[in-house]
Amino acid sequence: MRNVQTSWFAREFKVSKDLRSKGNKIIINFEAVDYQSTIYVNDKIVGNNTGGYWRFSFDITDFIKDGTNTLRVDVFDPTDANGYMIPQGKQTLNPSHIFYTPCSGIWQSVWLESVPAKYITQLDIAADMHGSVDVTVTTSQSTKDTVKITVIEDSGKYVGAGSGKANEAFSFKVHSPRLWSPDSPTLRSYNLTVTVGDDEVNSYTGFRTIESGEIDGIKRPLINGEFFFQFGTLDQGFWPDGIYLPPNHDAMVFDLKELKNLGFNMLRKHIKIIYNEGWAQILDYYPEEYLTPRIKKLDPTRLVDATSGWHDHGFGDWHDNHHYANPQCGTPFYSTDSTPYDHKRIAIQGEFGGTGHNVSADHLWKVEKAVNEINRTYEIDETLEAWNYRGHLLLSELRDQVENWACSAAIWTQTTDVEGEVNGLLTYDRRLRRPDVNQWRADIQALKDAAQARHKKKRFVAKEAQYTLEN
Repeated sequence: MRNVQTSWFAREFKVSKDLRSKGNKIIINFEAVDYQSTIYVNDKIVGNNTGGYWRFSFDITDFIKDGTNTLRVDVFDPTDANGYMIPQGKQTLNPSHIFYTPCSGIWQSVWLESVPAKYITQLDIAADMHGSVDVTVTTSQSTKDTVKITVIEDSGKYVGAGSGKANEAFSFKVHSPRLWSPDSPTLRSYNLTVTVGDDEVNSYTGFRTIESGEIDGIKRPLINGEFFFQFGTLDQGFWPDGIYLPPNHDAMVFDLKELKNLGFNMLRKHIKIIYNEGWAQILDYYPEEYLTPRIKKLDPTRLVDATSGWHDHGFGDWHDNHHYANPQCGTPFYSTDSTPYDHKRIAIQGEFGGTGHNVSADHLWKVEKAVNEINRTYEIDETLEAWNYRGHLLLSELRDQVENWACSAAIWTQTTDVEGEVNGLLTYDRRLRRPDVNQWRADIQALKDAAQARHKKKRFVAKEAQYTLEN
């Protein structure tokens, strides 16, 4: 729903005999409701939740009855109304320029499941390049029941198994796994079956190690011990018809295929609850100083960008520069709203580009204010030929910074137009593709080639292990 602070959702439902097996519990799952929600079943409160981006669940076994049941969800979402400060990303009650129409209410799936009295509530799995699988299986009751886990390749071949205790971390080994990388995205190639008591769930994993290492005195992001130049787009995650909700799964796949076809190998999902530039950043003291190690302790498998652009105080794995339209990535020059490159961290151009190209009204967001403010885009190019020419120049400038300085990754603004922004590779309706495909493929490949050429046949150290890059 749009521009609604208070909303009510209601429907009837029946619980089949199969779901209501003897002794089983009925769980209702909400993948996301923005922002504060109260859940009623048959006019009785079963629970409430605050937070627009998390999944949450309730046991409704004692609230349901035979035959028809009623479900009601009451939602309050102030967005950026006066007197409230909540994580709203780029939503605003007054959309203009780089801030967009708000999304309120149920915006992801709601579903029922039947589970045993003691059931699995969460899987935390990390599988590294050496075949080590670290597992924590959380259950509805704080017991130490035995966990059994098997790993099957997508071909059906059994490759490994492990066991441990529920609600405790344990590890096991898979020998000679096929590794995930941007060039070999085998994330779903290993299927997992996890059992605790009478409960069994299925999941998947991929084997990869992401860390920072030093090559020729330059901090680099390493995937499975190799430096890959990471180049992606700023992806707002907004859609004309559903705001936060894509129209279907195929629509998400379409966007990703468009990007991969041009040679991009990553996305920066922007922006729901992360810091971005100076937005709501506390400057009296630096909470990043203690938040960063806390996040890294919670999940040591990831590199952490403590501050994306602007007020950087030296924390995290990345030194993240934002600059429109041209890049300043790991260079000895920077703008006044940034900071000099910090050689102790990985250099990333967290945002650049943003060049705009106006289109006919057929492709524009049908909001007068958004249309009237199109010229607030960082740069407007009058024709597609001019837009592609500017893209070539900016990517060539970025390539120079990869070749001559410490640039390791970059983010182009952006995947699609959004409302009043017309600086996407695609229009908001996804019906017009701006890039000259051959030109952009060549320019993006040149970035990757330049990065690889910097360190060909060089030995480097990544944490405690040594690796050798081959041709």
